Amino acid sequence: MPSLSQPSRIEILTYPLTHNPIKVALLLEFLATKTSTGPAELPVDCRTIHLDKLEHHSEAFTQLNPNQKVPVLIDGNTILWESNAILHHLCNRFDSELWPKNPEQQSQVIRWLMWEASRWNHCIGSLLKNHVYFPFWGYEGSQTVIDKQSARLAALLDVLDFELQQQPYLAGDSLSIADIAIAAPLIYAPDLRVNLDDHNAVKLWLHELSRTTWWQQSQKNLDSFRAY
Repeated sequence: MPSLSQPSRIEILTYPLTHNPIKVALLLEFLATKTSTGPAELPVDCRTIHLDKLEHHSEAFTQLNPNQKVPVLIDGNTILWESNAILHHLCNRFDSELWPKNPEQQSQVIRWLMWEASRWNHCIGSLLKNHVYFPFWGYEGSQTVIDKQSARLAALLDVLDFELQQQPYLAGDSLSIADIAIAAPLIYAPDLRVNLDDHNAVKLWLHELSRTTWWQQSQKNLDSFRAY
């Protein structure tokens, strides 16, 4: 398996605004902190696919991902879509501790990644579309959707809070890609008007993540994109 010092490069097709690409951006910043020479030496090239210009509907992109969604990873002959699969691939590619070696811990990570994909992603993704993405593209969000999904979000935060009352991270005592996948949309917590005062364990977890250099760099990159 290639290491960080080997020259072969990965291409990631992304769009910095949206939450599934933000998962990958956070992981890449984390991996960059593990290099001896800094982020520029990480063998990954990110190329923006402009969703507002419908570039994800092009024939060339559709051949890579028939779902017409970002992110997409190209690593030699390997083409991957689905952000959680990309997180797993990158951890294996760079032998990251964010994918645990212990099989029991791996099962816990998988459990949370499946929960993220089946429950969390749809709810918080709908909120982000109406609070952030649509306004960014010049459209008005739906208050009906916001009200419905906000109620669902509170119930999902209850689930997260219960787990994080028992342990510091979702899969146990160590940070994993489960934390990154689920925390990523909460980089927009102020925009979502999420009040975490009733979910103190989630609030502490998110606070600790947001203090890391890799989270803060991702936040700066996102802010720059939104300001452009």
